[in-house]
Amino acid sequence: MGLRLKSQLVFLCFSLMLVSLGALSYFHITLSSQDNLMRSDRDGRRAALQAFQQIQLFVQASDNPDDLASCIASRKSAALVDSLSKTPDLIQFDIFLPDGGRLLSSGTAAVDDLAFQQALFWVQAHHESYNEIWGYQNGTVQPLVSVAPFYRGQVVHHSYHALYNGAGQLSGLVHLAVRLPKAPLRINFILLGYLTIATIFLVSSVLAIYLWAEFALNRPLRGLNSSLQQLNALDPSGHKSDALPQPNELSEAAMALNRVTLDLVKYQQELQQKTNHLERLNEELEEKVADKTLQIREFFSLITHDLRVPLAAVSGYADLIENPRSGQLSEKQRQYVRSIQVANRDAQELVRNMLETMKYEFSQPAMQLEEFDAGELLGEIAEQLKIVNKPVELMLDPGQDLRVWGDRARIGRVFSNLMANALHHAGQVKVEMSAEARQVAVSVSDQGPGIAPEDLPHLFEKFKGSSTGLGLGLYIVQRILQDHGQAVSVESQIGQGTRFRFNLARMEKEKNS
Repeated sequence: MGLRLKSQLVFLCFSLMLVSLGALSYFHITLSSQDNLMRSDRDGRRAALQAFQQIQLFVQASDNPDDLASCIASRKSAALVDSLSKTPDLIQFDIFLPDGGRLLSSGTAAVDDLAFQQALFWVQAHHESYNEIWGYQNGTVQPLVSVAPFYRGQVVHHSYHALYNGAGQLSGLVHLAVRLPKAPLRINFILLGYLTIATIFLVSSVLAIYLWAEFALNRPLRGLNSSLQQLNALDPSGHKSDALPQPNELSEAAMALNRVTLDLVKYQQELQQKTNHLERLNEELEEKVADKTLQIREFFSLITHDLRVPLAAVSGYADLIENPRSGQLSEKQRQYVRSIQVANRDAQELVRNMLETMKYEFSQPAMQLEEFDAGELLGEIAEQLKIVNKPVELMLDPGQDLRVWGDRARIGRVFSNLMANALHHAGQVKVEMSAEARQVAVSVSDQGPGIAPEDLPHLFEKFKGSSTGLGLGLYIVQRILQDHGQAVSVESQIGQGTRFRFNLARMEKEKNS
């Protein structure tokens, strides 16, 4: 064969097949050995159970079944020995007292004192027979049957069964050793079968590798070489590749592909130039986006600042008009003034929410952490909301310690947004606080129309959390609580109101512990 890589490919494929065959054989032989061990255990248990039943019948039929020693000492025990000696493959049986004293013994298999003690402990602890399989080969004994090639030893199933008296107490232990003649034969069949399969697999693999190398690799390469020689003849410059030592099909194909390689290098250079141009355009675009972002941020800052000044002036003038020193007002005039204050407060709240949202969108706002009284802060927020002339119910226990750790101004924003939202939609709000060991639990609820289930997943998203306004209040609530390491949950049913729940950390050292 002209292909010089054939021997290396054959060696590589052959090595991979050997590794795969070894791994598969190992796992299959292991599984087959386990299956053989379980079958042998079932055979041994079946034969041992038959012999044990004979011993049980003998003890129960004796004159004094509760005294095991007197039963065995009777002349009828010889009949028991004769009967058990006729049991197929039973090579040893022993009857012991619980203290280890041997009352009756017959056979050729030795009994290990340690094995007896283990069996006694097992029977007393689990109230069932103790079973194990031993392999005897070349004067050695192994707890498990070996899977060495062509096993020529003897496999014996040992079992220990408990005898109980009429009071249910352990009166003796019966040891039975059953020879398993089929177990070594099964082991040899397993190994012989896998050896035959491995031989067939290796011979077939070698033949398949040879056919693959000749018909699936060499022939297509010769055809490819012929086609590439025709392609090389189309080179008008007459450029020839450097001659390779010891030319073969692959070296000739490499020389014929020289022009194709040069073209690929040319295309790669052109592609690199275009890539560099795109990178420059991307950098310019990023700069423009950054400039626009800065302009938008400055625009929002100016807008909110310009809005806050006149709104504050409106609030101040409304307070002056309502002041008795400015003159008496009619009830209708007072109602107009309160309407102006409510509308002005809503506008100020909207401006504050816009400022807060801008801070979260363009940068991470700094936290001013301190310890403060959450109940006192809640009272201040409720006092500010009294101008809406709607019920605000605070459920606070005066004896509770409601000190928490956090940014007081931002937590006040959470209270204000949730309470204002409830007053707007339901006309009333109820706030509950309860002090716990490590935190203060807060609940803000109303008896309003409720929220549809399909709207709950989008409640805290920007521009989606409210049917009126910009929908920024609940978004800001969630972001502020996230900065404090807390989460806010909502429960709502149509026609039954809405409840928001969240927690506040008690102390800084407790929060970090």
